[in-house]
Amino acid sequence: MLRAMWLNRFIGVSLMLGLVALGPAPLLAGPVMVEIQTENVKLTDLAGATKLVVPSSCVTQKFLDDYFGGCSESYDAYCARVIPCAQGHMQATILNDKLSDVIDSINSVDSQIARLQETLKYIADNGFSGTNLNGFKLIGIPAGEMLTNTHHSAVGMTASCVTDPTLTHPIADLVAVVGTSSDYTNPHFDLTPLSALTELKGLIDSLEKIKKIIEGGIGITDVRKIKQIAALTANAEKVISSSFIPVVDKRHDEYNYAGIVFSWREGKRVQKRFPSAVRVLLKALFKLDVPEYVTCMDLGIEIGLNGEVDGKTYKEGIYGANFPALVPEQIIFKIVKNSISSHLQAYEKLKLGLLETKEGIEAQLADLRAKSFGCD
Repeated sequence: MLRAMWLNRFIGVSLMLGLVALGPAPLLAGPVMVEIQTENVKLTDLAGATKLVVPSSCVTQKFLDDYFGGCSESYDAYCARVIPCAQGHMQATILNDKLSDVIDSINSVDSQIARLQETLKYIADNGFSGTNLNGFKLIGIPAGEMLTNTHHSAVGMTASCVTDPTLTHPIADLVAVVGTSSDYTNPHFDLTPLSALTELKGLIDSLEKIKKIIEGGIGITDVRKIKQIAALTANAEKVISSSFIPVVDKRHDEYNYAGIVFSWREGKRVQKRFPSAVRVLLKALFKLDVPEYVTCMDLGIEIGLNGEVDGKTYKEGIYGANFPALVPEQIIFKIVKNSISSHLQAYEKLKLGLLETKEGIEAQLADLRAKSFGCD
């Protein structure tokens, strides 16, 4: 009976006293104290002056004589009984971290799906088509990417007596579960991966080059400049359609985006015939299917970049340009619709996999709970 009471104190009181005394600290490489908290564990980095010794080193011989027949090994083995319990709660912590990352990923994917569906409604409600892009306005936001989140755990757990002579208010030496700090990663859907910031910087560079070419003057038969713009445009279209999704509006906390507005010049649809020789050239060089007739339009482009790219920090920077352009409306409309369709398919497939992962994690957690996390 006395031993059972003492073990309860060991689990419930000693650990909390130790954490209060040592205080929370960032996890570092090295020993960490493991505190059981309901289902999960809390890890606290042990101070540099902390010494860890076997539990029996911190009790008197009289204590051992009175309760453990004078045997230090029996006392050390008794203290170690809490280790499987701590390991079970550590496993639950890892599973709950995984579950949190999966649920957050599902919510993010659902948000992307909803915004693409909103874009489809915007297109339908306003009658936009391959022959009418007048007033067509879209914001390209990062499509997102499955990356990883880093979490902390403890491995190699032991029951140790914790001593720390540096404590401002010394308390009795404690017996606690101690492990070695170890990091692990979980898959997680990142809405704004670094790759998107790098691509936005590339779009800004391309936009500046296009602006300079247009400002220098360009005609419909100016093959050299048309080739330059075509190369820049083809690359930009590839980046935007694969790594960004077209949405109706950006949110107040979205600072990384590429927006565009199409307007018929002087409010009416005027088309020009594109020289066949130039069309053949663009087809051969860039695989661009430029139609025989293109529409005279004014484009408004705005790119927002907030983050660090190649060692340079961009803080809520906005880069824009307005210029006239000859636009193949039908092709642009097709690109947008194809981008929406392909991203929706990819998101639905990703979501299905995430839901299956979620079910698997929940089953493992249920099994741990049924076994009381390995605690007696």
